[in-house]
Amino acid sequence: MPINLLNEGDLNKYLTSVVFTNNEVPHWVSDNSSESQKNLQTPDWVKAHKDEVVKAILLQYFKKRIREYLKENSNVSYLEPVNGSDPDLPDWCKKELSENKPVYRFDSTKISHDLQEKISTIRDYLYAMADRYVTDTANLAKKTEKISKIRLDYLKSSNEYTSFDLVLSAANLWHEKLANGAKKVRKDEAFYNKSIEGTEFIMELPNDTVAYRLLTPEALDFESDNMGHCVGRGYYDEDVKNGTTEIYSIRDYNGEPHVTFEVRKGKDGQDDYIKQCKGKQNKAPIEKYMDAVQALVEKMQWDIMEDTEDKKNIGLIRDINKKYYNLKRLIDRTITLPPDTTFETLNLSEMGLIELPDLSNTKILETFDCSFNKLTSLEGAPKEVGKDFYCSHNKLTSLEGAPKEVGRDFGCSHNNLTSLEGAPKEVGGYFNCSDNELTSLEGAPKEVGEGFYCSHNKLTSLEGAPKEVGGDFNCSDNKLSSLDGRPSANKYIIDNNPLQRLDNIRNKLNEKGR
Repeated sequence: MPINLLNEGDLNKYLTSVVFTNNEVPHWVSDNSSESQKNLQTPDWVKAHKDEVVKAILLQYFKKRIREYLKENSNVSYLEPVNGSDPDLPDWCKKELSENKPVYRFDSTKISHDLQEKISTIRDYLYAMADRYVTDTANLAKKTEKISKIRLDYLKSSNEYTSFDLVLSAANLWHEKLANGAKKVRKDEAFYNKSIEGTEFIMELPNDTVAYRLLTPEALDFESDNMGHCVGRGYYDEDVKNGTTEIYSIRDYNGEPHVTFEVRKGKDGQDDYIKQCKGKQNKAPIEKYMDAVQALVEKMQWDIMEDTEDKKNIGLIRDINKKYYNLKRLIDRTITLPPDTTFETLNLSEMGLIELPDLSNTKILETFDCSFNKLTSLEGAPKEVGKDFYCSHNKLTSLEGAPKEVGRDFGCSHNNLTSLEGAPKEVGGYFNCSDNELTSLEGAPKEVGEGFYCSHNKLTSLEGAPKEVGGDFNCSDNKLSSLDGRPSANKYIIDNNPLQRLDNIRNKLNEKGR
């Protein structure tokens, strides 16, 4: 069943940004006027605005099918339970929460790398399918001297793409065919001459490589044909032409490409940033070219943003002084960070880590995320985190090594914790230790500014809980026989516990307005 979402507008903005670069949606896309309908029936207009038309078709699909998929399951990192204590919640949301119907907040920055990859794979495939449909329809109309019957719901209403898994399977097959085609390209002098057509030389790089910027649709097609990915299948042509996106290629001296960058233009004086970094066949660049990757990124001073899809592929992190570090070498501990190195954010999620690199002398101004790894310890974690610290979905048995203070949220759910010793003493936002093996709350923070979640554990007592919680206190799905030791809270969620005298307990909670 689809979940209740507080910020549908943010989800809509995310879906739009996946399709239209920097959310620059042409006015006619949302304009159902007679003039817009007439334009879509005119073959010459359709051909002149083909990229816009194709993306409009793609957007309708995303707002229907991808939206459905993203709201299908609440147990995902990008959907967070809404805290009922927030005074600014709309009335409908307060009503849902009062009836114990959960409401969630969508956060696109927490969409996993794997899911981002799948969504991008689907987008590129469906762009090619919609492009073929628009081209064929406009050509037929031109040939027969009739109106072009372009349907913006062409993809949305197709029976081939009714589910996420169906369209992903078709997209993967299409990408596989592209990759196989790249292996058959002949390398010779004519090949080299073709490789530099429509390009701008940028710089020499390590390991006998050079960097080029790709300027034309033909140059993008060449990159696709030889890399086995879809940068040249039309999707990026218009964005490259209007300057909102730049495509760079790292090549050897024979003209053969080995790494492709998609770079988005920064806003309001910010640095341009890397959106994607791909090796052959959409895989990560091989180790041989990582020095070249670092040299190019340092020269261009590209940022690595939260919505960069390929942080792992890039293999670099950048501190607030714009100094870059090779993450693999940091993880291998063959390099160390200078004392008091400071990062805006640092996202090490989904990297297969079994231990953290030594970050014990670093500061994080915003968010540190090492969730969805295989960590058994937080040894090496940053000493200071200004806002959020996430270490959920690991194999942690202890929180020793965690920062002593966290400015906002601390998430350590879905681990193997048997104790909260080592947890921060103060948490400004919520503290989530749900889905662990806890039998006690000893070691929990003394102060929690918002919600405290300890559901789905093995708690037999609430001793050790904070004295006061600024939001909800959720201790459902445990083994509690009483609520002795509970904190002062706005609301208690106590379902699925073997509580004695449950009616009396609920009455007492209600008397206190909880």
